[in-house]
Amino acid sequence: MGNLIWHEYARFVSLSATTYTIWSAFWGFFYRKFFWDFVGGTIRAPGGIQPASNVAFLITIIVKAPVVQILSMVLGFGLLALDYPAPFLKGTSIYRSFVFRIVLLILQAFFAILYYQLLAVL
Repeated sequence: MGNLIWHEYARFVSLSATTYTIWSAFWGFFYRKFFWDFVGGTIRAPGGIQPASNVAFLITIIVKAPVVQILSMVLGFGLLALDYPAPFLKGTSIYRSFVFRIVLLILQAFFAILYYQLLAVL
């Protein structure tokens, strides 16, 4: 009985975290900002902080082209289909694999941390 209850709580936590990730990726499309630009940045008199050149790649994948937000949203919808579950996934080996879900949740957490700094500004 205890394993069943903990399994359901873990499923609910996964569903709520995935829903939040999808929601935050949606907002990340509209409010694109690389928050950590002050680390190693140069302060300009009229313009504020100019980011350092070593974070140009992160600025490209978060601000100029929202690659991180798109990947996070696609991964979130995939995890939502796995955890809810979608009828075409029920009973498959992917649906039953806890290792596959754990790997996807860790990847989702990585992408969410990359653009979490977007919502820290709001």
